Amino acid sequence: MSLADDVGWTWSPEETKALISVWSNEQILLKMEQTYRNKHVYSEISERLKDLGVKRTWKQCQNKMKALKWRYRETLRNPSSSRPCPFFSELHEFLAAMPDMPESKETDDEEDNSRPLPLLSLRLLVPPLRLVSAALWQVVQRRDTMDYGLVEEFVTTVLEITPDLMSYREKVQLIMGLRAQLVLELCRSDHSADPETIQPHLSRMRTCIITHREKEIDTEVEASESNFLELVQTLLDDPLEREHFFQEVFPEEFGPVYDTALQTLMWEFLSRLEKLLPTPTFQQTASWLRPAPSMLNECAQSVTQPQPLKTLLQHHRCHGHLFAND
Repeated sequence: MSLADDVGWTWSPEETKALISVWSNEQILLKMEQTYRNKHVYSEISERLKDLGVKRTWKQCQNKMKALKWRYRETLRNPSSSRPCPFFSELHEFLAAMPDMPESKETDDEEDNSRPLPLLSLRLLVPPLRLVSAALWQVVQRRDTMDYGLVEEFVTTVLEITPDLMSYREKVQLIMGLRAQLVLELCRSDHSADPETIQPHLSRMRTCIITHREKEIDTEVEASESNFLELVQTLLDDPLEREHFFQEVFPEEFGPVYDTALQTLMWEFLSRLEKLLPTPTFQQTASWLRPAPSMLNECAQSVTQPQPLKTLLQHHRCHGHLFAND
Protein backbone atom coordinates (compact mmCIF):
# COMPACT_ATOMS: atom_id res chain seq x y z
CA MET A 1 0.00 0.00 0.00
CA SER A 2 1.61 3.23 -1.14
CA LEU A 3 0.86 6.34 0.86
CA ALA A 4 1.83 8.55 -2.07
CA ASP A 5 -0.30 6.69 -4.61
CA ASP A 6 -3.40 6.81 -2.43
CA VAL A 7 -3.45 10.61 -2.44
CA GLY A 8 -3.03 10.85 -6.21
CA TRP A 9 0.70 11.43 -6.25
CA THR A 10 1.80 9.04 -9.03
CA TRP A 11 2.95 10.76 -12.22
CA SER A 12 3.69 8.91 -15.45
CA PRO A 13 6.94 9.74 -17.30
CA GLU A 14 4.90 11.55 -19.95
CA GLU A 15 3.11 13.67 -17.34
CA THR A 16 6.41 14.48 -15.64
CA LYS A 17 7.91 15.59 -18.95
CA ALA A 18 4.88 17.81 -19.55
CA LEU A 19 5.33 19.37 -16.11
CA ILE A 20 9.02 20.02 -16.78
CA SER A 21 8.21 21.64 -20.13
CA VAL A 22 5.77 24.04 -18.42
CA TRP A 23 8.12 24.65 -15.50
CA SER A 24 11.00 25.57 -17.83
CA ASN A 25 8.94 28.27 -19.56
CA GLU A 26 10.67 31.66 -19.23
CA GLN A 27 7.60 33.38 -17.74
CA ILE A 28 7.16 30.65 -15.14
CA LEU A 29 10.86 30.70 -14.27
CA LEU A 30 10.72 34.45 -13.78
CA LYS A 31 7.86 34.11 -11.30
CA MET A 32 9.62 31.24 -9.53
CA GLU A 33 12.68 33.42 -8.99
CA GLN A 34 10.69 35.86 -6.88
CA THR A 35 11.50 35.90 -3.18
CA TYR A 36 8.05 34.63 -2.25
CA ARG A 37 6.05 32.45 -4.58
CA ASN A 38 2.58 31.20 -3.78
CA LYS A 39 -0.46 29.27 -4.87
CA HIS A 40 -1.06 31.43 -7.95
CA VAL A 41 2.18 30.32 -9.64
CA TYR A 42 1.37 26.66 -9.16
CA SER A 43 -2.24 27.27 -10.25
CA GLU A 44 -0.94 28.72 -13.50
CA ILE A 45 1.26 25.66 -13.99
CA SER A 46 -1.77 23.45 -13.33
CA GLU A 47 -3.82 25.34 -15.95
CA ARG A 48 -1.06 25.06 -18.54
CA LEU A 49 -0.84 21.33 -17.89
CA LYS A 50 -4.57 21.00 -18.57
CA ASP A 51 -3.93 22.43 -22.04
CA LEU A 52 -1.49 19.54 -22.52
CA GLY A 53 -4.03 16.97 -21.36
CA VAL A 54 -2.62 16.52 -17.85
CA LYS A 55 -5.10 17.13 -15.03
CA ARG A 56 -3.28 17.95 -11.80
CA THR A 57 -4.13 20.29 -8.93
CA TRP A 58 -1.84 23.17 -8.01
CA LYS A 59 -0.88 21.32 -4.83
CA GLN A 60 0.08 18.17 -6.73
CA CYS A 61 2.20 20.29 -9.08
CA GLN A 62 3.91 21.97 -6.14
CA ASN A 63 4.63 18.65 -4.43
CA LYS A 64 5.95 17.02 -7.61
CA MET A 65 8.21 19.98 -8.34
CA LYS A 66 9.63 19.82 -4.81
CA ALA A 67 10.31 16.11 -5.21
CA LEU A 68 11.98 16.64 -8.59
CA LYS A 69 14.18 19.41 -7.19
CA TRP A 70 15.19 17.18 -4.33
CA ARG A 71 16.12 14.29 -6.66
CA TYR A 72 17.98 16.71 -8.92
CA ARG A 73 20.02 18.15 -6.04
CA GLU A 74 20.80 14.69 -4.66
CA THR A 75 22.09 13.57 -8.06
CA LEU A 76 24.06 16.80 -8.38
CA ARG A 77 25.71 16.15 -5.01
CA ASN A 78 26.30 12.47 -5.70
CA PRO A 79 26.53 11.74 -9.45
CA SER A 80 27.49 8.11 -8.78
CA SER A 81 24.32 7.43 -6.78
CA SER A 82 22.61 4.12 -7.47
CA ARG A 83 19.31 6.03 -7.79
CA PRO A 84 20.01 9.05 -10.03
CA CYS A 85 17.32 11.54 -10.99
CA PRO A 86 15.64 10.12 -14.15
CA PHE A 87 15.05 13.61 -15.60
CA PHE A 88 18.36 15.12 -14.56
CA SER A 89 19.41 16.45 -17.98
CA GLU A 90 16.05 18.15 -18.61
CA LEU A 91 16.03 19.74 -15.15
CA HIS A 92 19.67 20.75 -15.31
CA GLU A 93 19.02 22.93 -18.36
CA PHE A 94 17.12 25.46 -16.24
CA LEU A 95 17.58 24.56 -12.56
CA ALA A 96 21.34 25.02 -12.76
CA ALA A 97 20.84 28.75 -13.34
CA MET A 98 18.15 29.22 -10.70
CA PRO A 99 18.90 30.40 -7.15
CA ASP A 100 18.62 27.67 -4.53
CA MET A 101 15.50 29.00 -2.80
CA PRO A 102 14.77 27.41 0.57
CA GLU A 103 11.36 25.73 0.74
CA SER A 104 10.52 27.82 3.79
CA LYS A 105 10.33 30.82 1.48
CA GLU A 106 7.49 29.25 -0.50
CA THR A 107 3.92 29.99 0.52
CA ASP A 108 0.75 28.12 -0.45
CA ASP A 109 -1.47 31.18 -0.27
CA GLU A 110 -1.10 34.91 -0.19
CA GLU A 111 0.17 34.80 3.36
CA ASP A 112 1.23 37.69 5.50
CA ASN A 113 5.01 37.44 5.28
CA SER A 114 5.72 39.87 8.09
CA ARG A 115 7.32 39.01 11.39
CA PRO A 116 5.46 36.32 13.37
CA LEU A 117 3.17 37.54 16.11
CA PRO A 118 4.00 36.63 19.73
CA LEU A 119 2.03 33.64 20.97
CA LEU A 120 0.27 35.72 23.64
CA SER A 121 -1.07 38.03 20.93
CA LEU A 122 -2.06 35.15 18.66
CA ARG A 123 -4.06 33.63 21.50
CA LEU A 124 -6.20 36.77 21.54
CA LEU A 125 -6.90 36.54 17.82
CA VAL A 126 -7.00 32.84 16.97
CA PRO A 127 -9.34 30.25 18.53
CA PRO A 128 -7.39 27.65 20.56
CA LEU A 129 -8.26 24.73 18.27
CA ARG A 130 -7.15 26.62 15.16
CA LEU A 131 -3.93 27.63 16.90
CA VAL A 132 -3.23 23.98 17.71
CA SER A 133 -4.04 23.01 14.11
CA ALA A 134 -1.58 25.62 12.82
CA ALA A 135 1.14 24.34 15.15
CA LEU A 136 0.52 20.75 14.03
CA TRP A 137 0.65 21.81 10.38
CA GLN A 138 4.00 23.53 10.96
CA VAL A 139 5.40 20.36 12.52
CA VAL A 140 4.45 18.27 9.48
CA GLN A 141 5.48 20.99 7.02
CA ARG A 142 8.92 21.30 8.64
CA ARG A 143 9.18 17.51 8.95
CA ASP A 144 9.90 17.66 12.69
CA THR A 145 9.63 13.89 12.89
CA MET A 146 10.26 13.58 16.61
CA ASP A 147 7.04 15.54 17.24
CA TYR A 148 4.96 13.30 14.98
CA GLY A 149 3.82 11.33 18.03
CA LEU A 150 1.99 14.38 19.39
CA VAL A 151 0.48 15.05 15.97
CA GLU A 152 -0.73 11.45 15.69
CA GLU A 153 -2.27 11.56 19.18
CA PHE A 154 -4.27 14.67 18.25
CA VAL A 155 -5.41 13.15 14.96
CA THR A 156 -6.42 9.92 16.69
CA THR A 157 -8.41 11.77 19.38
CA VAL A 158 -10.34 13.77 16.78
CA LEU A 159 -11.06 10.75 14.59
CA GLU A 160 -12.28 8.69 17.55
CA ILE A 161 -14.97 11.33 18.14
CA THR A 162 -15.66 12.16 14.48
CA PRO A 163 -14.88 8.95 12.54
CA ASP A 164 -16.66 10.22 9.41
CA LEU A 165 -14.15 13.03 8.99
CA MET A 166 -11.94 10.76 6.85
CA SER A 167 -12.31 7.45 5.04
CA TYR A 168 -10.84 4.28 6.55
CA ARG A 169 -7.93 4.30 4.12
CA GLU A 170 -7.20 7.98 4.80
CA LYS A 171 -7.28 7.46 8.57
CA VAL A 172 -4.91 4.52 8.46
CA GLN A 173 -2.60 6.20 5.97
CA LEU A 174 -2.33 9.36 8.06
CA ILE A 175 -2.04 7.79 11.52
CA MET A 176 0.28 4.98 10.46
CA GLY A 177 2.25 7.31 8.21
CA LEU A 178 3.01 9.69 11.07
CA ARG A 179 3.86 6.92 13.51
CA ALA A 180 5.98 5.05 10.93
CA GLN A 181 8.16 8.10 10.30
CA LEU A 182 8.71 8.47 14.04
CA VAL A 183 9.61 4.78 14.39
CA LEU A 184 12.13 4.99 11.56
CA GLU A 185 13.68 8.10 13.08
CA LEU A 186 14.09 6.21 16.36
CA CYS A 187 15.60 3.26 14.49
CA ARG A 188 18.16 5.56 12.92
CA SER A 189 19.93 6.17 16.24
CA ASP A 190 21.85 3.50 18.18
CA HIS A 191 20.61 5.12 21.38
CA SER A 192 16.90 4.63 20.62
CA ALA A 193 16.98 1.63 18.26
CA ASP A 194 15.85 -0.96 20.79
CA PRO A 195 12.65 -3.04 21.10
CA GLU A 196 11.66 -1.47 24.42
CA THR A 197 11.58 2.01 22.85
CA ILE A 198 10.01 0.95 19.55
CA GLN A 199 7.31 -1.49 20.69
CA PRO A 200 4.84 1.08 22.15
CA HIS A 201 4.78 2.86 18.79
CA LEU A 202 4.16 -0.38 16.89
CA SER A 203 1.36 -1.20 19.33
CA ARG A 204 -0.33 2.14 18.55
CA MET A 205 -0.18 1.33 14.84
CA ARG A 206 -1.90 -2.02 15.48
CA THR A 207 -4.52 -0.30 17.64
CA CYS A 208 -5.19 2.18 14.83
CA ILE A 209 -5.88 -0.62 12.35
CA ILE A 210 -8.18 -2.46 14.74
CA THR A 211 -10.04 0.66 15.94
CA HIS A 212 -10.84 2.01 12.50
CA ARG A 213 -11.26 -1.34 10.75
CA GLU A 214 -14.44 -1.66 8.72
CA LYS A 215 -16.57 -4.80 8.38
CA GLU A 216 -14.11 -6.50 6.06
CA ILE A 217 -10.38 -6.69 6.70
CA ASP A 218 -8.35 -4.58 4.28
CA THR A 219 -5.69 -7.01 3.09
CA GLU A 220 -3.53 -4.21 1.72
CA VAL A 221 -3.46 -2.46 5.08
CA GLU A 222 -2.65 -5.71 6.88
CA ALA A 223 0.13 -6.49 4.40
CA SER A 224 1.54 -2.98 4.73
CA GLU A 225 1.71 -3.31 8.51
CA SER A 226 3.27 -6.76 8.29
CA ASN A 227 5.95 -5.53 5.87
CA PHE A 228 6.72 -2.56 8.08
CA LEU A 229 7.04 -4.74 11.19
CA GLU A 230 9.43 -7.00 9.29
CA LEU A 231 11.46 -3.98 8.19
CA VAL A 232 11.69 -2.61 11.72
CA GLN A 233 12.78 -5.98 13.09
CA THR A 234 15.54 -6.15 10.47
CA LEU A 235 16.73 -2.63 11.34
CA LEU A 236 16.86 -3.54 15.03
CA ASP A 237 18.68 -6.84 14.48
CA ASP A 238 21.20 -5.94 11.77
CA PRO A 239 23.30 -2.73 12.11
CA LEU A 240 24.81 -3.16 8.64
CA GLU A 241 21.41 -3.54 7.03
CA ARG A 242 20.23 -0.50 9.00
CA GLU A 243 23.09 1.59 7.65
CA HIS A 244 22.36 0.48 4.10
CA PHE A 245 18.65 1.20 4.52
CA PHE A 246 19.08 4.78 5.69
CA GLN A 247 21.70 5.56 3.07
CA GLU A 248 20.08 3.98 0.02
CA VAL A 249 16.46 2.97 0.61
CA PHE A 250 15.04 5.54 3.02
CA PRO A 251 15.61 8.63 0.79
CA GLU A 252 13.69 6.95 -2.02
CA GLU A 253 10.83 5.22 -0.20
CA PHE A 254 10.38 7.58 2.76
CA GLY A 255 11.82 10.80 1.35
CA PRO A 256 10.16 13.86 -0.24
CA VAL A 257 7.44 11.95 -2.10
CA TYR A 258 6.35 10.23 1.12
CA ASP A 259 6.60 13.50 3.08
CA THR A 260 4.51 15.48 0.64
CA ALA A 261 1.88 12.74 0.47
CA LEU A 262 1.71 12.81 4.27
CA GLN A 263 1.40 16.60 4.16
CA THR A 264 -1.49 16.30 1.72
CA LEU A 265 -3.36 13.96 4.06
CA MET A 266 -2.67 16.23 7.04
CA TRP A 267 -3.88 19.24 5.04
CA GLU A 268 -7.12 17.40 4.23
CA PHE A 269 -7.62 16.43 7.86
CA LEU A 270 -7.08 19.97 9.20
CA SER A 271 -9.18 21.56 6.45
CA ARG A 272 -12.12 19.26 7.17
CA LEU A 273 -11.77 19.85 10.90
CA GLU A 274 -11.81 23.60 10.30
CA LYS A 275 -15.03 23.29 8.25
CA LEU A 276 -16.55 21.09 10.94
CA LEU A 277 -15.87 23.70 13.64
CA PRO A 278 -16.11 27.16 12.04
CA THR A 279 -15.35 30.18 14.19
CA PRO A 280 -18.67 31.50 15.56
CA THR A 281 -19.63 35.17 15.47
CA PHE A 282 -19.76 37.11 18.72
CA GLN A 283 -23.57 36.98 18.55
CA GLN A 284 -23.52 33.18 18.39
CA THR A 285 -20.98 33.01 21.18
CA ALA A 286 -23.08 35.31 23.36
CA SER A 287 -26.05 32.98 22.95
CA TRP A 288 -23.97 30.10 24.32
CA LEU A 289 -22.68 31.93 27.39
CA ARG A 290 -24.41 31.19 30.65
CA PRO A 291 -25.02 34.44 32.56
CA ALA A 292 -23.05 34.42 35.80
CA PRO A 293 -21.60 37.13 38.07
CA SER A 294 -18.02 35.98 37.45
CA MET A 295 -18.44 35.41 33.71
CA LEU A 296 -17.07 38.78 32.56
CA ASN A 297 -14.05 38.60 34.85
CA GLU A 298 -13.22 35.08 33.70
CA CYS A 299 -13.54 35.98 30.01
CA ALA A 300 -11.51 39.18 30.44
CA GLN A 301 -8.58 37.47 32.16
CA SER A 302 -6.93 36.82 28.81
CA VAL A 303 -6.69 40.55 28.07
CA THR A 304 -5.65 41.83 31.49
CA GLN A 305 -2.12 42.27 30.17
CA PRO A 306 -2.33 45.18 27.71
CA GLN A 307 0.88 44.53 25.75
CA PRO A 308 -0.27 41.42 23.78
CA LEU A 309 -3.45 43.26 22.75
CA LYS A 310 -1.47 46.36 21.74
CA THR A 311 0.94 44.22 19.69
CA LEU A 312 -1.96 42.53 17.92
CA LEU A 313 -3.75 45.77 17.03
CA GLN A 314 -0.52 47.46 15.90
CA HIS A 315 0.25 44.46 13.70
CA HIS A 316 -3.15 44.68 12.00
CA ARG A 317 -2.94 48.45 11.63
CA CYS A 318 0.47 48.18 9.94
CA HIS A 319 -0.93 45.70 7.42
CA GLY A 320 -4.10 47.58 6.59
CA HIS A 321 -6.48 45.32 8.47
CA LEU A 322 -7.92 48.09 10.62
CA PHE A 323 -10.13 50.66 8.96
CA ALA A 324 -11.64 53.85 10.31
CA ASN A 325 -15.44 54.12 10.21
CA ASP A 326 -16.79 56.31 7.43
